[in-house]
Amino acid sequence: MYSNRVEIVVKSQDGEILHQYAKDNAISDDFLVPSLRIFDNSTEASFGGTFSSPFAFLLPFGTEWATYPGWDPRNPWAPYTNTLNNSLNFSANTLILGLSKSSPNNLTAPSTATQYRWKMFYSWSQLPNDLNLKAIGLTGMQTDVHNSILFGAVTNTPANFCPQTLVVLPSPFLVHGLTGSTGIPDVLEVSYFISVVGAA
Repeated sequence: MYSNRVEIVVKSQDGEILHQYAKDNAISDDFLVPSLRIFDNSTEASFGGTFSSPFAFLLPFGTEWATYPGWDPRNPWAPYTNTLNNSLNFSANTLILGLSKSSPNNLTAPSTATQYRWKMFYSWSQLPNDLNLKAIGLTGMQTDVHNSILFGAVTNTPANFCPQTLVVLPSPFLVHGLTGSTGIPDVLEVSYFISVVGAA
């Protein structure tokens, strides 16, 4: 049986833990990635070779969640999957992040520390605006379904994400952004621990 888990932590800039959440995430057993690999270093030319799949994306809280019927892997969707960076501030993070090629810490091979699972790590430290985080998803972002305007950072063009996995929080977390009420952004860290066969 697969053993998958997701851990979500919101910290202040000085390291104080503001919110923390963890749950088993068995629905992550199957998701698409380029070249049939959980992590691929070679296919993201649209992003200048900076990021690799799978991508994680943030979904905000809003009224549409009240009528959301729940996750169905046969028909995956979620409210507010049409989103964008919502900022022309190039120092801000986008709401979708890939695994950075420049940091080996983003993808950790199975070991005793990860309970023999792959660990995928995503971190947002400069969100453009305050975000009431309701859900986090993963998508393989196959190279035939995305292009260079995906992030919307330059043109503010929305991007549509198809959530191949989805973790919905029981209540939203407030994550402060660069233009938030404090003026000091929080740090959002998301770790996925995934049992997969044939990861590379």
